[in-house]
Amino acid sequence: MGHLFESHIVMHELSMAEEMKKVVRSRAQGQRILSVDVSVGALSGVVKESLDFCGQAVFEEAFGPSVRFVSHWVPARALCDCGNEFELAGPFTPCPACQGYLRKLVGGKEVLINFIEVDDGNKNEQNH
Repeated sequence: MGHLFESHIVMHELSMAEEMKKVVRSRAQGQRILSVDVSVGALSGVVKESLDFCGQAVFEEAFGPSVRFVSHWVPARALCDCGNEFELAGPFTPCPACQGYLRKLVGGKEVLINFIEVDDGNKNEQNH
């Protein structure tokens, strides 16, 4: 059963990488892709290492072996009722300022394409 679960995780990240490829291809408008930079939230349900592997494979196949797929881990962040924003170390992390638990999640669920670096024939640019 462990193998089925692991395969399911890789398939999830593979599907995400395929969708990212479509977005990147559309945004690049025919320009050569040099790199793609992605943020992966700690609470996104994405296994970063699997997305890195799948993303690199999908992007190399689509855009050539020199393309780079780069991802960054985004920690979970919460905003407390007292106004303090802080990083969540776990589901029961109290606010470090007031020790309270009344908070809302403000970061860590995202999976975002931050930028696409393209070669437009001149100098390298970053297309945000």
